[in-house]
Amino acid sequence: MRQCRFAAKPFYFLILSKYILKSFQHLSLFAGLALASCQNNTGKKGFTITPNMPGEKGEGISVIYTDSGNLRAKLFTPLIENYHDIDRNPYLEMKKGLTVFFYTANKYRPESMLKADHGIKYEKQKKVVLQRNVVVVNLDHDTLNTELLIWDELTRKIHSDKFVRIKKKDEILFGEGFESNEDFTDYKIFKIKGSLLRKNEESE
Repeated sequence: MRQCRFAAKPFYFLILSKYILKSFQHLSLFAGLALASCQNNTGKKGFTITPNMPGEKGEGISVIYTDSGNLRAKLFTPLIENYHDIDRNPYLEMKKGLTVFFYTANKYRPESMLKADHGIKYEKQKKVVLQRNVVVVNLDHDTLNTELLIWDELTRKIHSDKFVRIKKKDEILFGEGFESNEDFTDYKIFKIKGSLLRKNEESE
């Protein structure tokens, strides 16, 4: 059973109308990096949601993701907004960026780290779209750079159809299209455009 909980003390959402404060009880964003679903208690009458405006906002968010009691990921974001347009496509947006640490066997040491300047989690599709200055780093210090990355919570894979750059210990790979597991240990580039030896790069 996938769960998520706050790693720090409880915080409160400030509803945009500024008339109601309500506690944020369950949050889902990226996974489980797969992520769980969000639930909240309104408990207020006369509350309406304006289209294209977030129903809740939270600042300084720290979220822990678990799957069957095992730690899956820790997510940190300075701002999250919850858009409730259920008839269309409800989503959670992180406009000020996010950082995620992924875990497997060792719950005290992350296997990989992901950062992006912007993220959106689509509730129905169970996918997270990361944009702008996306960086993924694994334990071997292999580093992925791209401008668009999609995280599929159901398959527990990350992928992109855009230009990617992967810096390894001895070379740098360039290409289009990419797929990997969440730990960024088993990955492939679909269309390799070129490579560069690190020693050549350092000598230039």
